[in-house]
Amino acid sequence: MRRTPRNAVVDASVFLPCLLALSACAPTVEVPDDAAACEGLRCTAGQCFSNAGQPMCRCGDWERTAGMPCQVASFEQPDDHGGSPGDATVLLPPVGPVEGRISASRREGQVDLDLFAFTSEARHVYAFQFESTQLRSGGVRLLDASGRVVVGFLDTFVRDGLRTAARVASLDAGTWYVEVFGNGETGTYMYQLTDLGRDDHGDTFAEATPLQDVPPRPFTVTHAFQEDRDLFTFRAARLHGYRFHCERPRRSPVPESETLALRLLAASGELVDEASGRDGVLVAVGMEAPVEDDYFVEVRAQDVPFLATSTCGFEDLGVDEHSDWPAGATPLAPGVPVRVVLQSDEDRDVFSFTGEEGHVYSLLTEPQGFWGAQVLDLLGRSLRNANTRALTFQPEATGPLFLELKPLEPADRSFQLTLVDVGPDASAGPPPIP
Repeated sequence: MRRTPRNAVVDASVFLPCLLALSACAPTVEVPDDAAACEGLRCTAGQCFSNAGQPMCRCGDWERTAGMPCQVASFEQPDDHGGSPGDATVLLPPVGPVEGRISASRREGQVDLDLFAFTSEARHVYAFQFESTQLRSGGVRLLDASGRVVVGFLDTFVRDGLRTAARVASLDAGTWYVEVFGNGETGTYMYQLTDLGRDDHGDTFAEATPLQDVPPRPFTVTHAFQEDRDLFTFRAARLHGYRFHCERPRRSPVPESETLALRLLAASGELVDEASGRDGVLVAVGMEAPVEDDYFVEVRAQDVPFLATSTCGFEDLGVDEHSDWPAGATPLAPGVPVRVVLQSDEDRDVFSFTGEEGHVYSLLTEPQGFWGAQVLDLLGRSLRNANTRALTFQPEATGPLFLELKPLEPADRSFQLTLVDVGPDASAGPPPIP
């Protein structure tokens, strides 16, 4: 037998056919790619990918920020709405009412989430209304374009045994998402989205509506949602009095709680005046400006599950034309009308007149109103105290007297006053003085 020397060079070409034959006979294993592994599957949220041939779901930045679970979906009924921005159902208002469904899962611990997307115009007001129907404990969340939850923009309450969420909000321009979830339950719900147009007044000092641009006649303020905030601004002249008032129409039944709140604020944010009231009650704030400066009025509505309106007005009452004290009091002649403007809650306007013994005096105001009034003697003692509608007075002696007027909430601040000399009293004697 011929042997090959130990150190001889072996010709590889001798073995090449055998190696090629063995290679051709070895089995080939191809791992499915993402498209193949994920074909026909859907994620509860996130993106499906192939993990060694097995489909899995991976959360992206948006889903992680929103706290979305990302799993291969396995529901008893096909998932009607996706849970990620790429799979969200796009809404072009007006939409609905339309039925949606939180589906039951075949896998323990897996939950269905429905995500809706819509594009808002700047400062437009949008209403997303959700009614639970079968989904008794369901709820909604509003998320921004990065997946952050927008806190305080969804109001949830129970009506007729059904959980209802409605939010009417003024939003910045861009893409927004509404998530509907089941809180561990499954079932159907109804939803709708409405664009209610541009918010009529801004929510910040920078967006406040200048009151000098508002007509002097009453104007409407729309309360778009619970705790809606509408801001107005004006430039105050030194020693001028200002008054801002609003009234919401009376509803039936009348709410027991206060439904409208006003705040008058300095440019620094310091509170100057505040007032609140229920539907059907005039609510007003005002002041006498100590210096020329900018001021703001905040109108905030409460108990507003849906749209409501108030009728408001603003008045520049000018400078105080009557003294607050007997010294400098404005002379008042019976039968001669005098214009009266009460610039603030603290304002007092004092008038002087000569009362004749045995004569009866009363007050006439136009328009008719309800202001505080009292008659004072030269020492400042009160001889008669009532409101302008009820005040009558009969002096015990002829001599100088003073009439002091003050505001009674929520009365107007501008009116015409006439002192009426009814003449001698023909009755047995003067009315008793309290």
